Amino acid sequence: MGVEFFYQSFAEENVSISAHFWSEATGAVRMSQKILLIYNPKAGKGLFVQKLADVIDMFVKAGYRVEVHPTQKRKDAVDIARNAGGFIDMIVAAGGDGTLDEVVTGITMSGRDL
Repeated sequence: MGVEFFYQSFAEENVSISAHFWSEATGAVRMSQKILLIYNPKAGKGLFVQKLADVIDMFVKAGYRVEVHPTQKRKDAVDIARNAGGFIDMIVAAGGDGTLDEVVTGITMSGRDL
């Protein structure tokens, strides 16, 4: 599993999402890879939740299969990221600093090669 960081800031009233996906080796769009999307539904006054369908649609149109996990409690993202099986090609974290920290901690604790 490779580690990629995609950071999108959500302003209170102007939420926009854009991303570009490419293969470092070929410059081609990645197809048939699986994303684990871990998000904190309470972060950013819930603005990400309002755009969740758009984010999933963006990844699907780029050829990804998407598995979505909203966090339920503190440290939940650590467990979700740590227990992600080898079938995940990319983990996407959406939330604040705490969510990102938890996801990175979980990936690190998993012992998988990055």
